[in-house]
Amino acid sequence: EEAFRTCVILTFIGGNDGGTYTFSQNTAFDSLSYAAAAVVGGSANGRKLWKHGGKSLKQLDEELPSN
Repeated sequence: EEAFRTCVILTFIGGNDGGTYTFSQNTAFDSLSYAAAAVVGGSANGRKLWKHGGKSLKQLDEELPSN
């Protein structure tokens, strides 16, 4: 897992601007959690970690009207 994270950082992340990593190219992961784990260096729940507009993806999903 650590070797994978190091590879991701060296290959895809262009820089660290005040604690925010920026990917230098489009990067595909099999899941939100796998992408989160690559960035934080351990297990992570991608639905809770990734945010848009200050809200986690989990919060945004919960706000959607149910069908």
